[in-house]
Amino acid sequence: MFYATVSEIARRIADAYGICMCIEIPVGTPCIILNTPKELRETEIIEFAKKLIQNISSNQKLRTQAYIGSCYKGFYGICQSFEEAKIALNYRNVIVYDDIIYYQNIKNTNMPIIYSTDVQVKFENNIRSGNLSEALKILDTIYQTNFSQRTIAPEIASCLMSSIYVSLMRCAESIDAEIYKYVCEKSELLTNGNIHDCYLSLKDICEVICNKINMQKESRKAELKRKIELIIEEYITSPNLDQTFIAGKIGITPSYFSCLFKELFNVGMSEYISKRRCSLAANYLKESV
Repeated sequence: MFYATVSEIARRIADAYGICMCIEIPVGTPCIILNTPKELRETEIIEFAKKLIQNISSNQKLRTQAYIGSCYKGFYGICQSFEEAKIALNYRNVIVYDDIIYYQNIKNTNMPIIYSTDVQVKFENNIRSGNLSEALKILDTIYQTNFSQRTIAPEIASCLMSSIYVSLMRCAESIDAEIYKYVCEKSELLTNGNIHDCYLSLKDICEVICNKINMQKESRKAELKRKIELIIEEYITSPNLDQTFIAGKIGITPSYFSCLFKELFNVGMSEYISKRRCSLAANYLKESV
């Protein structure tokens, strides 16, 4: 039924045109071959393609693209045009927003992906630290660099998306089994949809991983803060209670402990201990009166 509808639409608007093209729709890829006694101008081909896309989209409520080969005379010319249209169709996942993809415009596509080791390491480090904003900036730059001002072959584009996905898998594996399983289950995004949709899905995965890391950070901070509070309470009267003593108890260097304490308690350690001792002394005094 669908093919009959497409054929009828094509028949109604194709009387004066002739060209071989592929029209992509979610349920199939019909090939429309039209013959004409006269040579077509490029403007006529474009006009026909736009009319056909508009009619199919409005009648079937589908997002439609046309893929056009060169215009040749004779039967073998039509076959060659058809092969070119199929090549243009292969770029549907890379050239997403154009209604018409011309075989003639697909040139110099075998360029390497731009995803250097330095960029990869920086991207993964930001993910592992839970720095979502910086990670997304890097991902945006990778996408813009590779796709905004050039067209690369679909296979190369898929390699780039796979490389980024593998980076996210490595990060997820270093967190816990649950988040790693989640990322593994998203592997279908590499084969379904277009490159832009894949890129958006990768951004979603970045957010999930970073949120998980930051939740774990907050949980670990709360646990560590409570541990420090208990140590101080236990040794509050000891003359040895200082930065080095507590740092040794929790297994970190004194210099790092100083910064960590201020981050957790929003006050310096000496001031905190002094206030706790004053509070304790005041309570003792009140009880002794």
